[in-house]
Amino acid sequence: MVHDYGIMQYTHSGYSRYTPFSLQERHDAAGHDLRSTIQWLPNLTFDEAGRMSIEICTGPSPGNYAILIEGVTESGQPISQKFAIHW
Repeated sequence: MVHDYGIMQYTHSGYSRYTPFSLQERHDAAGHDLRSTIQWLPNLTFDEAGRMSIEICTGPSPGNYAILIEGVTESGQPISQKFAIHW
């Protein structure tokens, strides 16, 4: 980083390739699922209508889940969407 007249300049090193996701089971004594991330899908594709489908493996008990989708379009535009589901 370089500071020059109150302006900070930063050079980003770019994006790195993903690391394959490893599903790790973590439960407390009562059997509650303690994982903060339950699925990681680095290569999602959309159909011609701009839709996609994913399947996730939830814990054994019903609960609330936050879905966070982030990525970069083919043209380099960052995207981010967050929503919640109840299972």
